[in-house]
Amino acid sequence: MKETRVGRWLIYGLLEENTGCLFYIGKTHKRREHRLREHIEAATEGSPYPVHQHIREILTAGGSPEIFVLERVKPTDSWQA
Repeated sequence: MKETRVGRWLIYGLLEENTGCLFYIGKTHKRREHRLREHIEAATEGSPYPVHQHIREILTAGGSPEIFVLERVKPTDSWQA
């Protein structure tokens, strides 16, 4: 397995606040709060990606997406595994 080049990775999910439905799974080496802020900024700036379109719908309805960590991956492990 290939080692990661940065510190640890986070495998995270985005949830609809009102329903608790999972609508996205991603990975990042950033703090989860920072990554969520980036998703929201991309959505409000008109990004065409489906995840950002869905976030726009949530925001328009007066909600907010939530982020949670599914798994923390050590620097010596492969996030793909």
